[in-house]
Amino acid sequence: MKRFTSFLVGTALTAAVVTLSVLSRQSKDQVHDDIMLENIEALASGEHTYFDCFDYGSLTCPLTYIKVWMVYSTDGINPTESY
Repeated sequence: MKRFTSFLVGTALTAAVVTLSVLSRQSKDQVHDDIMLENIEALASGEHTYFDCFDYGSLTCPLTYIKVWMVYSTDGINPTESY
């Protein structure tokens, strides 16, 4: 009877250790998955610069390469530099 009880206790402890290690690993994987998803979303969104070109003039629109009067950038970058 004592041997059977120690067998049950040993089996229960082994099951508990295995369960805790599996749960611990899953939570770590979930954290890594969340970080990877954020990185992928950041890379997918890119660093888009949105321009609006108005009227006709002497500036070159970076979108159409047509001469326009004014180029407006939505992110504050001067679109007439380095184009």
